Amino acid sequence: MATHPTASPSKQAFADHKRWKQLMRRPHRRDRLPVSYRAIAGLVSDRTTNV
Repeated sequence: MATHPTASPSKQAFADHKRWKQLMRRPHRRDRLPVSYRAIAGLVSDRTTNV
């Protein structure tokens, strides 16, 4: 579920963090989660610097 396009970057980052926490609960692919987390954090960081 995407956040509203006019939502503040902090709200969007919080929503991304909540989605990440949901992924952490899933038992499969835990070996790839650290790499995925760094990739997601990089995307969120890029998005907030461009706003």
